[in-house]
Amino acid sequence: MRPLFKNFFDVLHLSSVDGLLYGLIHKTKPALALVQKQLWKLNTGYVRIGDIGKSLVQYRLAATTQHRGRPINIIAIEELKSYLQQNDAVLLQE
Repeated sequence: MRPLFKNFFDVLHLSSVDGLLYGLIHKTKPALALVQKQLWKLNTGYVRIGDIGKSLVQYRLAATTQHRGRPINIIAIEELKSYLQQNDAVLLQE
């Protein structure tokens, strides 16, 4: 009878599909998941996520949590994710 796994690293590879164990071992940050009506706090202000499409996202950038009257901006999803990561954004509200 053949063993199911050759070594311990095969087990880690199989369990890294969900990313939980892989993230704990390699100290990676979870990927940002953008959802409608999220509020992110930046060093300089706040970002409220609007509608999300296949490749674009609408957002409002303001100095306070009140986003009334602020213009809606449209940007690529990946660019907004990298902008949030660069500015150490913290998710305040989902």
